[in-house]
Amino acid sequence: SSVTCAERHPSRASRGCKARLMTVARACLPAGLWQCLERRFLQVRYSGDYASWDAALADADGYDTPLILERVAEATRKVRRGEAAMERDGIALDRAVYPWPIVYGLLCAAVTRQRLHVVDFGGGLGGLCQLLRPLLPAEVEVRWGVIEQPHYVALGRAEFADEHLRFFEDADACRAELEPHVLILSRVLAYLPQPYQTLRELLGHAAEYVLIDRTLLVEGGDDRLSVQRVPRGFYGRAVSYPAWLLGRDKLLDAVHAAGYDVVGEFDALAGRVRSGDQVACDTALVCRRRAAPDGGGG
Repeated sequence: SSVTCAERHPSRASRGCKARLMTVARACLPAGLWQCLERRFLQVRYSGDYASWDAALADADGYDTPLILERVAEATRKVRRGEAAMERDGIALDRAVYPWPIVYGLLCAAVTRQRLHVVDFGGGLGGLCQLLRPLLPAEVEVRWGVIEQPHYVALGRAEFADEHLRFFEDADACRAELEPHVLILSRVLAYLPQPYQTLRELLGHAAEYVLIDRTLLVEGGDDRLSVQRVPRGFYGRAVSYPAWLLGRDKLLDAVHAAGYDVVGEFDALAGRVRSGDQVACDTALVCRRRAAPDGGGG
């Protein structure tokens, strides 16, 4: 069966007035009190080391809440109206923060083709497309397909689809219409029940470039399944979700086995994150498909 998108969620960032209030509070409050409040209301945490996805889900809220889509839609509408610079994780930001590893990968993919046909797996309502299209050369043809859950796809088609941006419920339909040569996996692998199985299926579609961004990796080959806990200071109530911290060696082996080389590795947005006794690094990878070996002999 075709690859479909598992649920995702927003996690971090603040904007405008909230950011200014946080700056004032940090400056005025005693350091010990501020640190206590930050841990209680503002700091996203990763906890636990679960044996299975079901076990982690039993200790979390899960993903089936309308709050997520409502926040993403509201922020994306603000960008469309010119009231915000970008949407990220359901938050409307006043200043654009560009994912430069993805920009680098897109420009590499466009340089020889003068076109970009992109599949953005778990791409919400197309926030990346909105953000990055103005950075691309005008002569490059851009066709961008987002693969998402059905309720995202329905809203995306109703409000945000245009000549450049399309929404799909599975990878086969996206591939049939767009014939993409770039695959984006931004902040999605960690929130899939079987990330390596999904990755293998997607890489089997033979995109020329695969851009993995905002993915927490731990050194070595062992994955850690945690619960990500987002405090109520972000969304009015605390929420929690299963989240993988993927083993760096295991992920790189999976990418290499599928026929790709990592041509660029970068630090991503979240920096270093602790879960129990392990530290994970938020990472971006630019991967290029290896050329087929020349056939024939001498």
